[in-house]
Amino acid sequence: MAVREENWLRTIQAATQRGKPQEAWCREHGIAPSTFYRWKQTLQNRLLSTQQAEAPASCFAELALPEKYCRTQSLSSQDKLLVHTGTYTIELPAECSEEQVCRVIRAVEHAG
Repeated sequence: MAVREENWLRTIQAATQRGKPQEAWCREHGIAPSTFYRWKQTLQNRLLSTQQAEAPASCFAELALPEKYCRTQSLSSQDKLLVHTGTYTIELPAECSEEQVCRVIRAVEHAG
């Protein structure tokens, strides 16, 4: 973290620990509230981007289902495959290949 951002962080911590409204604290210390909130937003955005960069990549594991759960009848054009990922639910034709499903999921996660 740059020296400037460390100073912002110390200022934000001081303003939030005093028990008074942040705008009043800013006025008492000669800091424009808009500047204070911009610093706060900048630091929050940096933290979020750092967390996202450090987040582990999604991975898939193949699971073998017991035979009693395997479908023995052929699929009709009306059968659907529902995939829930994050806040999205994706409905795909049941005859989609594994590769197609993976591509759709990657596209949704990338757009997310």
